[in-house]
Parts: sequence; structure tokens; C-alpha cells
Amino acid sequence: MASESVRGLDPDLLAAVFDGVADGILAYDCDRNVVAMNRAAEEITGYSLAEAMGRSAESIFRGELCTRVCDGCGSEHACEAISDLGVRFTTLDGESRVLRMHRTSFGAIGSGCVVIFRDVTQLAKPEREVGSREGFHGYVGEHATVHEVVSIVQEVADGESTVLILGETGTGKELVARAVHAESGRARKP
Repeated sequence: MASESVRGLDPDLLAAVFDGVADGILAYDCDRNVVAMNRAAEEITGYSLAEAMGRSAESIFRGELCTRVCDGCGSEHACEAISDLGVRFTTLDGESRVLRMHRTSFGAIGSGCVVIFRDVTQLAKPEREVGSREGFHGYVGEHATVHEVVSIVQEVADGESTVLILGETGTGKELVARAVHAESGRARKP
């Protein structure tokens, strides 16, 4: 069992691991009061450790975690393990985020829970909203080949001749055709 292998480890090592992981980790007791929180959890939630300690987990997660997935301590489902749950979250500053969460219990049954979470807000946004990912008529990338295709599209679009686009399935022929049309003098015509 993993807990057996952790016993006897240097507390400084455990602290370094706890604060070194990129995922947020928050632990709360059976009264749902925060008893531990790592640096990543501070960054994701906007709460400092000092602000979170002793505060209810429900107030930090604004009810979403506790009311949606927890029947409360003392119930037969208290701190039931949850894996890969998507949760909408509002930071202390009012910023809306999407988190992927995992939860498990610690200690004796009913002692409390550990919630591990990751901010997946950027992954949850449609690609067009991500900003820097928007490219030339749907082309995204910094590779020389992408730049070459963009250059050819711009060159061909200036002409009046018919263009034949060849390529394997899934290589972006239709994307090239749309880009040529959008860049040409006929862009506003059928």
C-alpha cells in the first residue's frame, strides 16, 4: 500500500513533493475545514494558505464540490473516491475556471478528504477563443512548411488562373482552397 511506503520518509522531502507538484492539493477534515493546501492550490484558487486554513472547503469551492459530490461527513458516501470530475470554479478574484478533480479520503474513515485538482480552463475553451492559436485562415504553426504553404497560398491567390490542389486525405486541401479564395480578388463573390 502506498501509505506504508510514505511512512518514515523525511518530512522535508514530503513537503517538497507536496509543494512541488503542479496540481493543486487541498485537504479538509471531517468538518470540511481546510487543514492543508499546497502552492499550486493557492495559485489556482487565489486563496493563500493563511486565508484557507480553518475555512470550510465549501466556501472555497463555492458549494460546487461539497453539494454536487459529497453527502457530508458521517454519511456512508463521505469522501467517496471521485476520479476526473469536471467542476466550474470561481477564484477568490472572481475569475471563472474549469477544474478536473480527484478526491479520496485520508486517515480513518471519516477523518477527511484530499482533493487534487488541475486548472483545465484553456483546454476547455473552444480553439477560436484561445487567442494565440488563431493562424492564417485556420493554419496554425511556426514550422517552415506552414510558412511555405501560407506563402504559396498568397502567391496563387493574386493570380486569375484555376488552381488544382492535390494531397492525401486529411492534409488540409479544403483549408488551402478556402484560404486561396479568401485571399483572392473573388473573396466576396461565389
